[in-house]
Amino acid sequence: MTNFLISGIGADLGQSISKIIRSEFSNAKIIGIDSSDRHGGSFFCDELIRCPNAVDKKYIPFIENLFKQHSIDLFIPATEFELREIVKLDENHVLWKKTLSCSKKYLEIFLDKFSTFQFLESSNIKMPWYTLDPKAIKQFPCIFKARNSSGSRNIFKLNNQEEALFFKKMFPDSLFQELLKNDHQEFTCSVFRDSRKQTYVLQLVRKLTGGTTSWCQVEEHESIEKICVDIAEKIDLCGGINIQLRMNDGQPMIFEINPRFSSTVLMRHLMGFKDLAWSVNDFFNQPEKNNHSNVTVGTTAIKVSETLLSQL
Repeated sequence: MTNFLISGIGADLGQSISKIIRSEFSNAKIIGIDSSDRHGGSFFCDELIRCPNAVDKKYIPFIENLFKQHSIDLFIPATEFELREIVKLDENHVLWKKTLSCSKKYLEIFLDKFSTFQFLESSNIKMPWYTLDPKAIKQFPCIFKARNSSGSRNIFKLNNQEEALFFKKMFPDSLFQELLKNDHQEFTCSVFRDSRKQTYVLQLVRKLTGGTTSWCQVEEHESIEKICVDIAEKIDLCGGINIQLRMNDGQPMIFEINPRFSSTVLMRHLMGFKDLAWSVNDFFNQPEKNNHSNVTVGTTAIKVSETLLSQL
């Protein structure tokens, strides 16, 4: 019996993670946690436990206690709020040893959108202009977003200097960013690099509805593959990240990197891109269980078969 602790079990990502664990690990016992109990999360776990909010000072001790009470083998956090608290801990803390996440090094970079842009800039990677100073905005309209928000939440389109000064005053811990064109050419790219340092990239051109992917299809570009692989190697990735970009004049322009599994994780799993299951096997030092027979690897890019796509 392997004891999994999955957070955010009341929302779609936590539930998707649970479905994957159920399908891939027959001996799994799933403890689901959430700050609320008004949802259907109990259908996705063996035991549902209500927990404090991640920002509550009781959260870390609560998780530590769950580790002991339920002999947790692996914790899979489904929200960035938890990752932000975990990243504050010393690397010798038990949560680092039993949590499926990126390393402290690149969590600290990618959980902050400003430091993400600084990383891209120092790596000579094409990216939108960005600034913290409303007086340094290069052109309107532009994007205004919180440095520490997740997904497409807390993002505003600003049209003039007056709006920029107002929003900066209301939300000082935010940044301004170039508004990229070609919203029909927006990609979400799942990048997985295993313990053997082999990188896999799934490129999905997508449509967003309410900040969530409502439609997508595989569309491969060599330039996107190269930039995703370069980033994975530069940070010595072991696990999965999500890179969001738009094609701009035929070249990829990254506007966000998320150091976590994204909401399309179950969709990817059904397509044969099983980055969550691969990560779990790597965590338990069992990379030989990772079956890549459903994907064709060229240099490093993933190719998803039409047969698998038809199963969605």
